[in-house]
Amino acid sequence: MKMKKSMCLFIPIMLFLFFLSYGCGAMPKVNAEAPSLSTQEPPAPDYTPPPPSMTAEATPNVVEELTTPEPEDGLGQPELPKTEYSVFTENYEWVDGVSFLIYQITGLVDQEKESRINNELKAAATDWLVDSMKDAVSIKPGPYAGTPDELLRFQTDRFLSVSYVYEFPQQRLPCPFIISVTIDIETGNRVFLDDLVEINEDFLKHILDDDIAVDYGPNARDLERGFNRTRELFNDMSYEELSQFLDSCQMDNIALKQYLETGGQTSFLNGFYIDEGILVFTKGQGNSWSEIAFNLDDIEEFLKVPKW
Repeated sequence: MKMKKSMCLFIPIMLFLFFLSYGCGAMPKVNAEAPSLSTQEPPAPDYTPPPPSMTAEATPNVVEELTTPEPEDGLGQPELPKTEYSVFTENYEWVDGVSFLIYQITGLVDQEKESRINNELKAAATDWLVDSMKDAVSIKPGPYAGTPDELLRFQTDRFLSVSYVYEFPQQRLPCPFIISVTIDIETGNRVFLDDLVEINEDFLKHILDDDIAVDYGPNARDLERGFNRTRELFNDMSYEELSQFLDSCQMDNIALKQYLETGGQTSFLNGFYIDEGILVFTKGQGNSWSEIAFNLDDIEEFLKVPKW
């Protein structure tokens, strides 16, 4: 009887311990399969990260590229000729109260040649001055010429061409006149017309008969002022008159001074200068001057040097 009672107590206890141990062993498995508590949502199945060039950090570079495009052909700023030297003006005082600007250069590696060029530029502006001008000469850009920059006609490593404009009072009206000088940068010497062009009968005939002259400069700008058209003056010249005109365009400083000392008038001085692709003559006309140009393509067969 006592044994039956003990067995009755033993069996329930064993069953209780069995179920207790089974439940404790299963708990880790349940916790491992439990969902994550993180609040970050998983990426969408088709999501693709953006490339680095489109991130916020790259945006300023993209904007900069869009706001600074390369200029289209023909729309950029024209390139100015680059030369070994630069040109400037300085004041030259001839006598007390009479001064004017002269051109000079700086920057050449060959200092001896630079000095020679500066002497030529100064001489062209001063060596021909005569005593009768001491109370009258001054440089006057005014309406007939322009600023010193505009009178710097042509500047390359091959040639430099500039003009000086003066004013000489004559009776009531001032009488402006122009003197131009062209320098060969390679040699450092002044260039005259017959250094550039073969002046012969065929050249004269070509100018007079083939109608190749073009009005230029103040003459072309100020026709309403009543200036004579130089082109028409050329067409009306005889061969002899044209030959004399061309000779007068290449007087050196000594010849010019002799001309003035013997009664020659500054108001009728003639000369020439060069510009890109053209040869320009200046013709004194009393109270002004006219300019006429020849395209180098039209006179190429008479050139002694390659086109500039």
